[in-house]
Amino acid sequence: MSPKAAAFVRKHWPAKGRAERIARAEQAWKEAMEIASTFKKLDRETLK
Repeated sequence: MSPKAAAFVRKHWPAKGRAERIARAEQAWKEAMEIASTFKKLDRETLK
């Protein structure tokens, strides 16, 4: 990673609070997948 990119990462995503950010991201992914899974159960006519 370039020094410029490394500085950007350090500034925007510090080590402090990393576990909380990961937990929030995983929860958001889980919720998005639950919403997306409901569309798999619908047939084409219902979607139209």
